[in-house]
Amino acid sequence: MTHDRHARQFAEEQHEEGRWGTRSSATHNPILRFFWNTISFKRQGVHILAKRSSPAWRGLDLGCGNGAYSVWFVGQCPCTLIAADWSLQALVQMPTIKGKRILRVCADARLLPFREEVFDFFFTIDTLGHITNVEKALDEALRVTKPHSPFFIHSECNDHLRRWPDRALTKALGRDHLAQLDGHWELHSSAEVYKALLSRFRVEAFFSPAGLLGWLLGYPEKYMRAFRECSRYLLVLVTGFFAAVKRTPVLGAVLRLANALTNRAELFLGIVGGGSCFAFGETLSSRSKPGETSVRDSANRIEAPGRAPSQA
Repeated sequence: MTHDRHARQFAEEQHEEGRWGTRSSATHNPILRFFWNTISFKRQGVHILAKRSSPAWRGLDLGCGNGAYSVWFVGQCPCTLIAADWSLQALVQMPTIKGKRILRVCADARLLPFREEVFDFFFTIDTLGHITNVEKALDEALRVTKPHSPFFIHSECNDHLRRWPDRALTKALGRDHLAQLDGHWELHSSAEVYKALLSRFRVEAFFSPAGLLGWLLGYPEKYMRAFRECSRYLLVLVTGFFAAVKRTPVLGAVLRLANALTNRAELFLGIVGGGSCFAFGETLSSRSKPGETSVRDSANRIEAPGRAPSQA
């Protein structure tokens, strides 16, 4: 309980100080949506789920933060969306989009205040790595969602600790500096996340890009702080340069695109296992068991596990 209190307070502080402020956009412009979906697996996953959904449905954004992905979803599918997060500060910061039905609820992902089988779909992004007892959150998502409902899940994982520079940084500092910086309290391997999902859902696609160049192209500002702490000053200069580039409007967009294309190339080449994993699938009915397939499953399949989805 004490741990949860600290984690929740940490989330409140991050949102209040603007460190977790994902950019919100409900644009209908197909060019802009294609660009954002290309540079972000998270936005792309939400976009694909929205295309599978109906405006008459009711869905759940579990751990919505400031609501950026809720807004992105209703920009594609104007359904009723419940945005739930345990940070009141995050919910206060959520933008109000005219004509869009996004309802905010302050709740713990592991103890949702909803009756069983009330939602037609759910998605969760940047949430599971910030709480303990992830299995309980997955159980709750399954409980409140109807059988055979689509879902999209992004979870932080710790596969990146097996590679440089994260392995070297963890050894030098005696802890996972980036996990501490981001408030990741309980990280699991992508294999463990996949196993937890398989025991509850029908997983149609699962992938985890390696992110070999993420320390330069993805989050150079975070790695710069870690390198500074362990006195790797040459690497501080290198990451500092890329962090400055990332802050510029045009070159920053180019850097993000380069990072995304690198991740997609990794998946194409089978280089997997990084700091994030992604999953698409369906909830199971009370009569189904994990691993069973059906005619409907085959018809609705997105991609084979281990491959990134298309934007179709």
